[in-house]
Amino acid sequence: MIILIIILSFLILFHLWIFFSPIVLEIDSRVPHAGIRWASIGEAWLWYDESWWLSFRILFFRKKIKLPVIKKDHKKISKQTKKVTVRKKNYVTFKKIIRVIKTFKVKQWEIGIDTGDNVLNAQLYPLNHLPYSFGHLNINFKEENFIYIKVYDNAWRILYAFLR
Repeated sequence: MIILIIILSFLILFHLWIFFSPIVLEIDSRVPHAGIRWASIGEAWLWYDESWWLSFRILFFRKKIKLPVIKKDHKKISKQTKKVTVRKKNYVTFKKIIRVIKTFKVKQWEIGIDTGDNVLNAQLYPLNHLPYSFGHLNINFKEENFIYIKVYDNAWRILYAFLR
């Protein structure tokens, strides 16, 4: 009986750990890499180093993959009669998608903009010093355009917003 209680309590704690552990999404265009981390459960990173690479880790399993180059085939499209298809009902509504997106919290963001026109850059430069964009927005004259964003969420928030 005690062993059953220990196993059940371990399973409950494991599920609580999964639901309350943070999920972090990070995108940086200066380095070209993007990644997602689910605290100590797993992570996946996509980056460019002479070619595109994908690296992921799920618990104790690690893998690094070189992604193939995608080539477009220019196939001639022939005129065909349009087939009428019956759509299945999609139960994921637009409101649910918006609710799930609203659960994500932005931890850190930076945007660097250079329009290439010095006059327009000078007109936009005061935006650097607005209260909500100070330290995050960087209108520059150095031909440097980038975006860095770090977003986090928890699995229980996503699940609650989806089921609500």
